[in-house]
Parts: sequence; structure tokens; C-alpha cells
Amino acid sequence: MANLQIVHFVNDDVARHSWATIAKKDGISTSVISEGLGHATEHITQVYLDSFENDMMDEANKRIANLL
Repeated sequence: MANLQIVHFVNDDVARHSWATIAKKDGISTSVISEGLGHATEHITQVYLDSFENDMMDEANKRIANLL
């Protein structure tokens, strides 16, 4: 297998978003995700996580529209 040596830099926002997305998909509770992200309240985390669902729905809609 070839070593592609792909270098990809991520900023803090991408790392946090990725961590929270993986945690949510793995069923980790909002309270644990909230603590991990350092949010003051779980409500802040819920708003943050809800935005992921909107992003996922937007992507799904784009993919379906491209099939039409």
C-alpha cells in the first residue's frame, strides 16, 4: 500500500466540531459533550449540536437534488 503522505491542517473550530460530531453520533450525552467543549450550559451545547443536524440535512438535500 502506498504512503500518500497527505498533510491536512485543522483549526480549533474544525477539531471541536469533529469531536462533538463524533461524540454525538456515538451516543455520548449532551452533558458530557458540553463539559468537553467547555460550554457554560447544556443549552449552548444543544444549540451547537442542533446546527450539525441542519448541516447534515442541507448536505442530504444537495445530494438528493443532484440525483434528480
